[in-house]
Amino acid sequence: MTYHFPTRDEMLLSAFQLLADEQHRRFDAILADLHEGEDPRDRIVELIVTLGAGYGRDMVLSAELYALAVRDARYRELIQAWMHKSRRSIERHFPADLAATIDALQEGLVLHSHISAEPFDAERIRRAVYSLIPAPSR
Repeated sequence: MTYHFPTRDEMLLSAFQLLADEQHRRFDAILADLHEGEDPRDRIVELIVTLGAGYGRDMVLSAELYALAVRDARYRELIQAWMHKSRRSIERHFPADLAATIDALQEGLVLHSHISAEPFDAERIRRAVYSLIPAPSR
């Protein structure tokens, strides 16, 4: 360990950076180019459903990262950089002033889909997204 990382904390920070990078790659791929006439809100729904259903391990690790970020500025900077990249991906299809709100909405819905006893199925998520995010002007 000390050959590659001077401390355990440096190793942990590097591991969380890999997590953030991998999660953003999946996020960005879902928000990639839309088909002609496709409503980008459908991609936000897909993003929430996909990350809510298949990545329980990543959700646990993300929650640990969020807790560290509250206490340590280095982890907060890592999350800020991750959020910045996510918002740039969202801005492909939505106005910049909505990107932070959409990012927070999807984060919250993904988290709740993992911890809530209530079902967060695709239709419930779609209704929430369509009611809270205005249709982008074309």
